[in-house]
Amino acid sequence: MGIIRRSTPIATLAIAILAGSAAAHHPHDPIDAFALNPLYPEIPLMLLASDGSYNVMLRSSDHARTWQEARQGLVGRAATAFSFAPDWPDTPYIYAITGIGGLQVSWNGGRSWSVPFEDHAKLQFLEVASEPVRGRSVFYAGQDTLFAADPVLPGEEIVHVVGTVDDTGSINAMAISPRFGEDETIVLATNDGSLLISENAGDDWTTIAMGWTAAVLAVSPGFPTDRTIWVGTTGRGILRSTDAGQTFTAVNGGLTDLFVTDIAVAPTYPAPADLWVTTRDEGVLHSSNGGDSWAVLGLSVKKTNQTDIHYRRVHISPSWPSDQTLYCASFEGLYASFDGGVNWKQANINPTRMGRFLSISPDFAADGKVFGTGYGMQVLESNDGGDSWSVEFTDYEAISTYSLAVSPTFADDQLVLAGVGNGIRRSLDGGLTWQGVVLAPHDTTAYYNSIRSIVYSSTFASDQTVYASANGGIYRSTDAGVSWVSYPPPIVRAWKMVISPDFANDSTLFVAGPGANDGVMRSVDGGASFTAPSGDVASVTTLAIDPDFATTHRLWIASSSIGVKVSTDRGESWAPLGVGFEGTSPVRLIPAKQFSSNSTMVATTQSNGIWESTDAGVSWNRLDPDSSPVTHASSLAISPDYPDVPILFAGTFEGIFRSVDRGATWVKTTHEEVYDDRRDEPIIPGGVWSRTLQPGCINLGMAESTRIGSSLILPFDGDGVSVIGSTGPDHGTLRIFLEGTELPAFDAYSATNELQRTLAEISGLDPGFHWLRVEVAADKNPLSTGHRIGIDAFNVTYP
Repeated sequence: MGIIRRSTPIATLAIAILAGSAAAHHPHDPIDAFALNPLYPEIPLMLLASDGSYNVMLRSSDHARTWQEARQGLVGRAATAFSFAPDWPDTPYIYAITGIGGLQVSWNGGRSWSVPFEDHAKLQFLEVASEPVRGRSVFYAGQDTLFAADPVLPGEEIVHVVGTVDDTGSINAMAISPRFGEDETIVLATNDGSLLISENAGDDWTTIAMGWTAAVLAVSPGFPTDRTIWVGTTGRGILRSTDAGQTFTAVNGGLTDLFVTDIAVAPTYPAPADLWVTTRDEGVLHSSNGGDSWAVLGLSVKKTNQTDIHYRRVHISPSWPSDQTLYCASFEGLYASFDGGVNWKQANINPTRMGRFLSISPDFAADGKVFGTGYGMQVLESNDGGDSWSVEFTDYEAISTYSLAVSPTFADDQLVLAGVGNGIRRSLDGGLTWQGVVLAPHDTTAYYNSIRSIVYSSTFASDQTVYASANGGIYRSTDAGVSWVSYPPPIVRAWKMVISPDFANDSTLFVAGPGANDGVMRSVDGGASFTAPSGDVASVTTLAIDPDFATTHRLWIASSSIGVKVSTDRGESWAPLGVGFEGTSPVRLIPAKQFSSNSTMVATTQSNGIWESTDAGVSWNRLDPDSSPVTHASSLAISPDYPDVPILFAGTFEGIFRSVDRGATWVKTTHEEVYDDRRDEPIIPGGVWSRTLQPGCINLGMAESTRIGSSLILPFDGDGVSVIGSTGPDHGTLRIFLEGTELPAFDAYSATNELQRTLAEISGLDPGFHWLRVEVAADKNPLSTGHRIGIDAFNVTYP
């Protein structure tokens, strides 16, 4: 096989409280990649990627209790696999692969990433061998080729092509022997039902016709002597070979779901002979006898209707069996068990502080208003240019916000529109209170009609026209969002939309989506019909239109896969722009309001910071320094008078940041997050609770209990917490515990019913992980007629 040379740039005990017990996907957080370091739990570092509604790549150093963003420099939208060097941290390499960026390497514990070679993109599999053999230890594969690299010498990389698959098949699964240094064994499975085995590090291969397609593979840590391989299939369960793949036997005793998604083997197998699998629907199963029989462990997630593959991966502590930690990566989140699978808790990888969307008042210079949304926290509002923020979502009645737009005539109408699942939330008092408007999908086959984009007509002051787009349709209102008509969706995921600044004359709007088949669609009749003006512009993550579109006919699109492209003929054709941040997930392009005179645009990426162009997108310069806190910003807002008033806001995993010097420096401006009673995770209920709808509550409802001893636990990352709830003539006493220590109780009795009262407030904690427990007490005020406790929300503060 060929050799290619490249120049390359240079335990503690886990507290068994994470977030909620097995809960629904509110918010939605499918796990695409996860890895534990080889010294876990002594060093509790782990990495995780979730490309759900909010795309994150995270690292945790405290057993999944708190998380930090870890995607700086990553090329490609999302990581699909991680692997640590086997002697990490002595050899400090951590590897990742992405769909378009190929192999990526981190030398600093996953905080930032670089690409060692420019080719080998579109990878699917990654595994690092226990020790190198003839310069081969890092194995990664695409559809038809297996590569191996030796990372030991940081000045030079040697890449080997160690396996290829002919045109009749493609690689479906890969496994490297845990004792590769001894047996040099690599196993590949292809989608035509073949198994390819090499026992000399890829120099030669034996093909075995299995007759079925393998989804996952595992090789025994005792392979030099026991010759055992396990194959997981999507319909025949688990197959085991004890003769290096020559013959296989089904080992499905106790396995009722035969769609297998992962196999994990105890690191000291066969002593003990422990195996684990995940199956599509049944969960995590354990075998103590090499697969002869299986038992379901105690994890049961509340399943979304967005997939039929719920349990994706199972990960075992490298120190098993002395450390009984298991992690399950599911479509509904990350779950951890610290007792061998008996009890499970969900990690909070989507804190509500995340700056998901931003919208700035057109009169920002006068009113200082900025609006933002978190993930599972509805609307934040600042009235002083971002110096301080308040949480405003009384009667909001939605768990997540998918779009946010301030009226062009906000000074007069105080109108803010927010897109949620199956509708719009509408505020006429600057976000203080909200009314709901249901938008039924025009396409009744759309399974989830979240409103992803809201845009106002440039002549909104006179025509009151506003558009919204979703999976299920395009919506138009001519009365400022009170009523709507729907049109068929032109693409499957109509998530991005812009409207012509000359809409009153040309009735033109554009819609684009992130899917490979979505493309850009144009309507010239106000959304009633759409056409595809050109091809090769799929997977669009951001769409922008020239404020002088009537003259220039110019608009821009961008994504990590296509880079940035411009059209100067109303979308008929597109040309690439060499902007320097290809592959780093651009998620927002914003032309300055005075674009016609200054040609200025600002863009944000999810792994390479904030960029500015002063020549209409032809060339770009990065504004923030390499190590800035907004390297991974997912939302952006700029001053209406930018760049004369050089203020920018960026939303990140850690909160909302502001720059007042054109992006040179950034300061975090948000320091509180709200966990509403509607959010499943991270709140852990105990006893009997019911949710009651009451106008005037945060998000229109609260959790109530009259059962003595019923409790709620909130694990949180911060330096303070308060409990928001109700008081009334039938209310009892609330017991309060922090880290298990009981604090003074709160008497929730009052002569009249009152909402949004502070029932407990704790401040001055050391920043980091804490847990709060509140409980319905047996004692009560003698004037009270009952023991009712109402919990509306928890408010967490953080530095």
